[in-house]
Amino acid sequence: MTIESHEVSISQKIKVEIVPKVFLSYSWSSLDHEAFVLSLAKRLRANGINVVLDKWHLKEGHNVNSFMESMVNDNDISKVLIVSDQLYREKANSLVGGVGIETQIISPKLYSDQKQDKFIPIVTEYDENKKPCLPTYLEGRLFVDMSLSTGEDNFEQLVRCIYDKPLHKAPPIGKTPSYILNDEEVVSTSSPYDNLIRSLKDGGNASYYLKLYFEEYLNFFKSQKIIGTENWSYNAIYESVDNSLHYKDQFCDVVSMLIDFDKIELFENFFDFFEECLSLLSTPIGKSSYKSQYDNLSFMFYELFLSLQTILINRKMYGISNRFFSKHYFVKTELEAKNESFFVFDGYFAGLEEGRSGTPYENKVSVTATIMNERFNIKGLRFDDLMLAEYICWWRNENSSWRWFPKTLVYIESRFSPKFDFFIRAESLEFFDNCKTVLGVKSLSEFKAKWDKISGEELGQYRFSGAWGALPLKSLANLDSLGRLP
Repeated sequence: MTIESHEVSISQKIKVEIVPKVFLSYSWSSLDHEAFVLSLAKRLRANGINVVLDKWHLKEGHNVNSFMESMVNDNDISKVLIVSDQLYREKANSLVGGVGIETQIISPKLYSDQKQDKFIPIVTEYDENKKPCLPTYLEGRLFVDMSLSTGEDNFEQLVRCIYDKPLHKAPPIGKTPSYILNDEEVVSTSSPYDNLIRSLKDGGNASYYLKLYFEEYLNFFKSQKIIGTENWSYNAIYESVDNSLHYKDQFCDVVSMLIDFDKIELFENFFDFFEECLSLLSTPIGKSSYKSQYDNLSFMFYELFLSLQTILINRKMYGISNRFFSKHYFVKTELEAKNESFFVFDGYFAGLEEGRSGTPYENKVSVTATIMNERFNIKGLRFDDLMLAEYICWWRNENSSWRWFPKTLVYIESRFSPKFDFFIRAESLEFFDNCKTVLGVKSLSEFKAKWDKISGEELGQYRFSGAWGALPLKSLANLDSLGRLP
């Protein structure tokens, strides 16, 4: 190793410590207050800060005024700590004594080109109105609270301020979102969504921010409502559905985060949200409409309900999933008010299916299923999980003369006797007993008994136009093998 390289390697290891220099401005209010100031000065010096204090540095024969002025104007003094109590405030406001002199020196500096953070107020006392004792020229400025009455110490805050090392730093600025660069519509739920996620992570008032998030989401739906036949078109339906993708993805993130942070009770808020959504599916009095006038909104609500159930079932939140199946939804419009089952989220979306001509979906068996597949983006899950959720929607809709039509099952692999993994797992009786709630039964025997009541003719109705056969609904349940294992 050469001498030069050795010198460089050593110099790289040397860390130059910067010792900040501060001046303490205070009033000789009482012996206790002087003792506090002296103790504070000692603590600061013990933490690597060069404190200039009159008791240590002002000697006999020195000019007091010159000393104070030099401390404020000295470029080596990085901070002036203003320890303010009731007496300090009175002297500063009245320009009395040494404090008054310092005030006449400091106050012009605050309103000139001086760095605003050079002068740090430290409050040690509050007045009878519970206001911090600060001179008039310091009112409205942020201060360090070290008052005995509040029991605050905040010494670390003060030290960080002196070293210019705040506890909270702004994170690096990231890249511009792709949906901005792609000139897509700016999503108005970003702020409420971010606040909700932050409140979940930081233990904040998640219930409040969830409400704000839902309000923003509802405003988006309202903005997408196509009023009047003159504004309706198949293209308008497709464009509106496209606009909702980012909102749907955020919704799925919210559902997952509520489970992650064990905020299960907040799922009750989803019922009000869904009821308000469904109430938008009506035509104002005096306006005309087509049968598929609101198919854009209907599809969005269908997608949200199915996405919610997909996540809940995958995360084994069977009790909550069952509640969304079991509950009736109160839907109120200008014309009527009624209770609806979860079947209200299903439907034939003519605005999508019949408007396919000239679109990439023209030759698809199901436009709805194709769009659902293209838009599927639930983190950590597969489209098979969503198909299972829709299959359970079909199963749970047993009291209707026409059950939920499981549109996404068009993607079931065309193999002999296909089965969902969920029902293969249910070959274990323990697994079935754990998940039976979401199936709406109390036992395996009840589940099989319900299947016995479904005729082959009924099952044969569930087929796509032009398809070779009906959907293999019975095969998917793996009935013959359920519960054969412990």
